[in-house]
Amino acid sequence: MVCVWRLGLAFSLSEDAADCWLAKNGKPEEVYATVELLLDENRNPNVNITGDPALRAEKIRACVEKAGNWAEE
Repeated sequence: MVCVWRLGLAFSLSEDAADCWLAKNGKPEEVYATVELLLDENRNPNVNITGDPALRAEKIRACVEKAGNWAEE
């Protein structure tokens, strides 16, 4: 579960729902950077990523394309 703050309210989402929420509501450049980080095989090993990074990147990309919120840098 992931806790998300929105308008001063906290609510819990599953990892998939949280990733999709980011894809729909995040700034396009932040969403792009998140996907790039998840796909970077040379990322800092101290970065703690829950779950399969490539699968999470794929799911975020699918949600963001549906939402029309993708902007490559």
